[in-house]
Amino acid sequence: MSQPKLMTKILIIEDEVFIRENLLELLEIEGFEAIGAENGIVGVQFAKDYQPDLILCDVMMP
Repeated sequence: MSQPKLMTKILIIEDEVFIRENLLELLEIEGFEAIGAENGIVGVQFAKDYQPDLILCDVMMP
């Protein structure tokens, strides 16, 4: 009997809408649960709320 595949939660923190939406779409196509935040403040709150397995964060945000 095979093990069920666990969905990995990934939080994307990116202020550029186009980049954020593309990353979210690509990750969801690959079977990940992807969450997007438009800035660091929202990103920190989402990290606390959703407890993602991985956080990808833009380092050049205002």
